[in-house]
Amino acid sequence: MKYCAFLLLVIASLIARAGEDHPTLPIGSAAPGFTLPATDGKEYTLSSFKERPRPGDRFYL
Repeated sequence: MKYCAFLLLVIASLIARAGEDHPTLPIGSAAPGFTLPATDGKEYTLSSFKERPRPGDRFYL
């Protein structure tokens, strides 16, 4: 019974938030810079990953 009440509460909150207007970026525009904390205690920025090769860039046969 508690599970059903919790599930109903989650669904109601999702429906309520669905009507909110969220700002979006145009397709193809650059992502804004941001910093996020990690589980290892460090903080990572989007720009710190800019120079790293992407995993899909390297293919060897």
